[in-house]
This record gives sequence, structure tokens and C-alpha cells, in this order.
Amino acid sequence: MEIFELSIQARDQQVGLFQAVAQGEKADAEEVVFVPDKIFLENVNRLQERGPERFQDTLSQEKTCAAVGQQLFSSFFRGKVLDRFRSYRSVNSPPRIALTLPRSLYYLPWEVLQDTIDPMGQFLSMYGSVVRFDAESKQPNDVLFVNTESELNLLLVLASTVDRPIAQFELDGTERINLHVVRPASYDQFERTAKRNSPCAGGFVFFGHGVMDGQYGALMFTRNEWRRLARIPVGDPKRGNIITDAIGPDNKMLMACLFACESAWAREEVTFERSVAGSILVRTWLPFVIGAQIDFDFAAATEFLDRFLVALEDGSPLDIAMGLGRKAVKALDQKGVGQLYSCLDWWVPVLYARTNNFLILPDKDALSFPLPSPGDSPPSPQFSESKVRPADVLKAYAPRIKAFFSSEREENLKALRSGASE
Repeated sequence: MEIFELSIQARDQQVGLFQAVAQGEKADAEEVVFVPDKIFLENVNRLQERGPERFQDTLSQEKTCAAVGQQLFSSFFRGKVLDRFRSYRSVNSPPRIALTLPRSLYYLPWEVLQDTIDPMGQFLSMYGSVVRFDAESKQPNDVLFVNTESELNLLLVLASTVDRPIAQFELDGTERINLHVVRPASYDQFERTAKRNSPCAGGFVFFGHGVMDGQYGALMFTRNEWRRLARIPVGDPKRGNIITDAIGPDNKMLMACLFACESAWAREEVTFERSVAGSILVRTWLPFVIGAQIDFDFAAATEFLDRFLVALEDGSPLDIAMGLGRKAVKALDQKGVGQLYSCLDWWVPVLYARTNNFLILPDKDALSFPLPSPGDSPPSPQFSESKVRPADVLKAYAPRIKAFFSSEREENLKALRSGASE
């Protein structure tokens, strides 16, 4: 499944002038004037409402989502860009969209993007995918991040404090995805566990609270404090830049899943690089960061993660697994205990990426092909020769690896093996 790449570049933000480039074809670029009007901004604010004026069900929410999503689509998918997208959709299903955005547009809910020809309720991020790439970071390219292990080990941080407890829940791994609970859920323990070599963590999942610490986003870890002759877990907020210190520049993690409110907040005084998700993307080599744009309902987050992990186990690319997680959230029964409004948060998770290959768990047969010589690997990040994990597949091999994952799988596998052994 090919990915449709749309790069939106700011030309003059004071007058709302942007340039949209589809599939890297700058000759067919479209000039776009995007100045949100009052009704559009009111709809965005209504979508983010968590008080008495919030939507009561998904049917009422869909109308506002469609109004916002179709306006975004009409504004940036136009002229030759739209022609290229129509041509892309005619031969690619489901549609997978990689948006390279200026940070000034991160506050917009791109996850409700809707093609104007699609029926009501059919949003691109749900039945396909919408992925964000940072325009000020490294652009998506053909250097693929490949997990060459047969399993994926994820650290699980369940940060429940006495002042802001989270509900207890059971979350099992799958056949090839192992969850290692970090106990206690303190920053120090997280740092120690993240830097262990066995098992080598392929990523981490944070379940807890996100907070605004001044002009910075933070995750609420725990620390024990003596109260009334007992050790009580209290909140210990850590900003995004501090969290990246725990991960380090040489960590081989593939992804960070931040199921904490506003962990990907990027508006008003909290700029993208000061959010937790932005800090991790900018300050580490992690290929994928999943965060929450606003407050994220707990039942919605647990349902999303459960379906998301199952989809990865089944071999779905990470971006498609996001869509399956969204569908699961939207399908939640509003009569369920503690989940009256949970179904409304299907659009809240956001995926930031630095590569356009999303295969987290390859087929087991795919693990046998020889990797390129470590001497030909990119200058950074550096990885040990003994564990070639996410970025040891170089540009020269990208066409062969892309062919490997095509529909003619068996023939391509033979060609890849013979080519790598030359």
C-alpha cells in the first residue's frame, strides 16, 4: 500500500499563505490561503469541549467533525494536488496520508480530515491513516526503521497517584508483544529500566496524567512520600526534555505511546517542541511517537491500546493499527460503566513519525533475510553491530525492501536474499 505524501509549507503566515506539494512534485505545487474563520474556530473549540457543552453522542459529533475535516481537505487538497490524490485513491485502498506540517498548524485536528466525496462519518484517519511529520525535523525518506526481532518488548508505566488515581486494569501482551510493567512508576525506575539491555525495550507505553508545567508539557510519574506512617505514591511531574534524558540518544526504541492528557498539546503558549510528544520526537531517534491532543478518556485509551496492539500482532502497519484503534473507541457502548463519553475520543490520539515505513512486526519469514553491512549504515544514529534494530537498513537497499513487502512476496523474497548476498 503506497503512502500519499502531502507537504504543507508556510510561505507567509501573517496572511495565511501556504504551499501544498503532493508526492514531492514541486512543479505542481498549489498556493493556499488558509485563514480560519469564526465558524471554523468555533467548531474546533466545540470538538475539544470537555464541559457541559460537550457532544452527547457520536452522531451529533460527526457533523462538526465533518465540517472541520472537509474544510481542511478543501483548503489544502486542491488543483493539481487534488488531481494527484484522486489518481492515488483510484489504485490505493485504504488511503494512507503522510502530512508534513509547519508547527503553526499542529493545533488543528487533522485526524478528522475527510474527503469531500466520502459519506458522512467516513474519516480518513479511521478507515485509512493520517500521520503527521514535522516540517522542521528530518523529512520522511526511504531509510526504513525495521524491527529485526521476532518480538516487541514494551515498557508499561502505570502512574497512579493518591491525588489523581487511575483505574486499575489488566492489560496482557500478545504472542509477540511483551509488556513489562515498570514498578514503581517513578522516573528513576523508568530511566533504569529503559537503559537495560535485557530485555531490550522496543518502546514504552505511559498510562497516567499529563500536565502543563508552565510553558512545558509534562508526564506525571510517581514518587513515594511518607504520610501517616505509610509510603504513598504522589505526583512527580517530569517535562518532556527530562524524559528524553532518560531515553538517551543511543536508545534502540521504536515508539513511545503517551496515553496522558495533552501529551501532544501544541497550541497557545505550549509550542510543539515543548510538548512531551514534540520533545521526544525532536530530542531522540524514536521513529514513532503517539500522544493525545487534548484530555483523553481512560476507557477510550485502554480500548484503543488493546485493539492497537492486537492489530500490530496481526501484522498491520502501525498507521493502519491506529485506525483500527480509533474504530474500537468509536464503537464503545455509551451505557458501559464509566464510558458515557469515551466513544467521542476516537480522534484524540495523534501519530508523529520520522519514517514512512510503519511495519513494526514483520512476518516471521521476513526475519531471515541478510541485512546490509554495518559499515554502510547512516552516520547517525549509531547502533551496535551485534543488534541491528531500527535504522540499519540503508537507502541503497530501500527499493529492494519495498519490493519485499509488495504483493509478489515470495518472488521478491528470493530476489532480496540473492541481492544481499552478492
